[in-house]
Parts: sequence; structure tokens; C-alpha cells
Amino acid sequence: MGRAKTIDKADLQEVLSLRDDFGLLQRDNVGLRIDVSRLQEDVQSICSKQGEISLQVCSVEKAVLELGKQLSAMNMALTSIVAPSSSANQGARQTEPDTLLKSPTLQQEEVPRQHIRRDQLRQQLEAEKEKTRQLEELQMQNLPPIRTSRTVVPPGFNNQVKRMYG
Repeated sequence: MGRAKTIDKADLQEVLSLRDDFGLLQRDNVGLRIDVSRLQEDVQSICSKQGEISLQVCSVEKAVLELGKQLSAMNMALTSIVAPSSSANQGARQTEPDTLLKSPTLQQEEVPRQHIRRDQLRQQLEAEKEKTRQLEELQMQNLPPIRTSRTVVPPGFNNQVKRMYG
């Protein structure tokens, strides 16, 4: 028969530790399988909700299209109603100035008012021009002098100044 091997204490300890590790790994494996099954259930519920949402979106799109059609029909109806009435109003407006002619006496009363108003506006404009001119003069007097480091020489005379002083 076969030979029997003797197991020493170190090998026995190693086998026992492997057995404990195997038990821990089995428990972890069971926990992970439970987590995976929960995730699968969550995915299935999300998929069903996503299907419901897509159906609702489709129904909303149909409703929006129907509303768009109704709005365009209302717009066409309103434009057809407004177009004839606006042309009738324009015709009435064109006849109003012809029928509302002012009498010559009213026109004569308005002419002096217009002249008075025109004269007042001219006087006001002249007064504002005078004030503006006075302010410009004051500002010109209050300006500081311009200081430069070079001497003031007319154009073309630079060479002559350098010859005289250089």
C-alpha cells in the first residue's frame, strides 16, 4: 500500500488558516451575489421607469404638435379678421382730415401763438449760446500753461537754432 505522510504542526496550521480564509471568501462571495441581485432589480425598475418616461414624452410631443396646429389656425383666423378691419380703418383715417378742415379764424388764432412760441425759443437759444460762450472763456482762462522741455521754434528753423547756440 501507499506510504503515509506525517503532517507536522506547521502544515496543520497552514491548512487551518486556509480553511478560515476560504470561509471568509465564501461569505464575501455570498454578500457580493446579494448585492448583484439587488443591482439587477434596480436596473430592471429603472428600465421600466425609463419606458414610462419615454411614453409620457411622446404624448407631450403629440400635445405640443396639436397646440402648434391650433395656434397657427388661430393666427390665420386673427390675421384674416384684422386685415379687413385695418384697411377699413385706414380708409376712415384718410377721410378724416378731409372732413375736419379748420376754419380760417382758428388758423388765424394759432398763428400768433406759433410766432410767440418761436420768439421765446429763439431768445432761449440765444441766452444758452451766450452762457456757453462765457463758460468757454472762463475755462480757457483757467487752463494751466503747457510746459515742455524744448524751446519753441517754428518749423524749419531747428537747424538755425542749433547753429547759433550749438
